Amino acid sequence: MKVIFDAEFYLATYPDVADTGLTPLEHYRTIGRGELRQPSPLFDPVWYLERNADVARNKVEPLGHFLRNGGKEGRDPIPFGFDSRWYRAQHPEIGTANPLVHYLAKGAALGYQPSPHFDSAWYKSEYLGESTESPLVHYLRFGREQGKRPSKRGNAEGNVDQLMAQRFEILQPLRTIPGENVPRLNLVTDAIGPDTLFGGVATALVLAILWAERSGRRLRIVTRYPSPDTSGLAALYASIGIEAAEEPELATISCIPGDYLEVGDGDIFLTTSWWTTSATLKVVPAERVTHILQEDERLFYPIGTWWLWAAQTMNTPGLTVVVNTSNLLQHLVTSGIDNLATTGISFEPSFTSFLRPGRTLAQGEKRQLFFYARPANPRNLFDVGVLALDKAIENGWLPTSDWELHFVGRHLPEFVFCDETAPIHHTNLDWAQYHDLLATIDLGLSLMSSPHPSYPPLDLAASGSVVVTNSWPGKPDLTAVSKRLVVAEPTVDALAEAIRDAVAQVEAVREEPFVPNPTPYFNSWRQNFAPVLDHLDERFGRV
Repeated sequence: MKVIFDAEFYLATYPDVADTGLTPLEHYRTIGRGELRQPSPLFDPVWYLERNADVARNKVEPLGHFLRNGGKEGRDPIPFGFDSRWYRAQHPEIGTANPLVHYLAKGAALGYQPSPHFDSAWYKSEYLGESTESPLVHYLRFGREQGKRPSKRGNAEGNVDQLMAQRFEILQPLRTIPGENVPRLNLVTDAIGPDTLFGGVATALVLAILWAERSGRRLRIVTRYPSPDTSGLAALYASIGIEAAEEPELATISCIPGDYLEVGDGDIFLTTSWWTTSATLKVVPAERVTHILQEDERLFYPIGTWWLWAAQTMNTPGLTVVVNTSNLLQHLVTSGIDNLATTGISFEPSFTSFLRPGRTLAQGEKRQLFFYARPANPRNLFDVGVLALDKAIENGWLPTSDWELHFVGRHLPEFVFCDETAPIHHTNLDWAQYHDLLATIDLGLSLMSSPHPSYPPLDLAASGSVVVTNSWPGKPDLTAVSKRLVVAEPTVDALAEAIRDAVAQVEAVREEPFVPNPTPYFNSWRQNFAPVLDHLDERFGRV
């Protein structure tokens, strides 16, 4: 402790100590430590507890934790000025020593820098001259308030690094600390909850379960926003016929300061988006990361920085990429993500959980229409779909006296169609509710401006519904999946006419039991993922 204790600072910061008759160090040991007073400018116990929720939750004394474990785990002692992880990376010869203790005892005298953002030599030359005072301590005690710069790059507050962290929060590195060396598969995603277990998240979870099962690894789900909520998993498992052999470990490593993820040499990672991939690649070698890629993620953004970084991340050399559909993989390779020609392998998704062979349509008093409505997601063409529905109603092709209109999605606006009919809104459905709703749908409308077919049209097709969807450059011909699938150009007129034809088809086939076509989309997940799992076995091995 003496190495990190600064008596002069302690007295100046806490003048009441002088009246106690104790030396500064005695006061700190007997009173100040318990009151979370700072022992020096180089350790802030209150900030340390705020940044490390696990330490606070377990009621561990912060300085003791930092000296015993935190420093060597890469945890920082102060908000700015000393970077434990960076210091160890620059000087691996320190072994298991606490980086700050090493810096104070030896590193400063050897001219080592305390962080990438503080230049001791420059600060001394610029402000301290012949003084023997520690540049870092001087900056923390006096220089920061006096407006002195920590390096020639700029001020500590509001510098470029902090600006980028504010603008690109989701790209902040996944915070890790050294952990036990166990064979483990980490699924890194934004969130897991009852209302997120659809499409891409469910697919990634299925792959993670099958990969963990095949390889003998533990499965850990790591979320970057809300804590994982596994209450919806039972319904998903029952529907798809696949269940984790044992309960997954759960962790939340948010994009803002908080807990750290314990990672050993046996950990490998399955990431679910370009941004979780980017955050993981900042701390984990690409050779230990697999990205399950389920959309041309450049299309989430206008041309610009986000678009560029999405492309660059997908194109990372050495990264293993599992692509949802062979068609999407081909599109990505031919449109500039050329590394995928060697790093990518594709699979076809399975919709067996929605299959309802023998189902007949239009059994209720009213026909039921489903619209996949996501106004906050431009690629789902919400406005085009609404205009097409309105035109079909106006022309008498979709009589709302005979039809109920179900809008499924989030952020749905309140409005009425030209005949003053209001759609029925379904928001925040869980897996079971979504699955049951599709069993009642006669006609589905689902649009996507992407070469990927998206899941709702195929969910509906597997359920036996008549489905209207749009064509798009590079998108496969979905009519081979089901004779009840109607594909139209993504214009209001073409889609309105397709709705007219689909309404007529509902009536034409209402007495016919649904017979699914033979298609890879109606194979099981195990069958469709088998080549991918063989590839991952070869790439990462089995335990």
